[in-house]
Amino acid sequence: MTSPPSRSSGATNPMLAGLSLRYAETLQWPMAAAVSAALLAIALVLIWLLSRVHDLRKEV
Repeated sequence: MTSPPSRSSGATNPMLAGLSLRYAETLQWPMAAAVSAALLAIALVLIWLLSRVHDLRKEV
């Protein structure tokens, strides 16, 4: 029995991107797409939050 995936890195705990790749390799396309969409949403939210904290327009 395997442990559920987590966000920490390591051989026994795959990261979220690795989880998406595993689903794609096993031809579970709907789940791979859902994990990829979640990863994209997390990245966009983080970029948005960082842009609120640090304004790059003032640096130029």
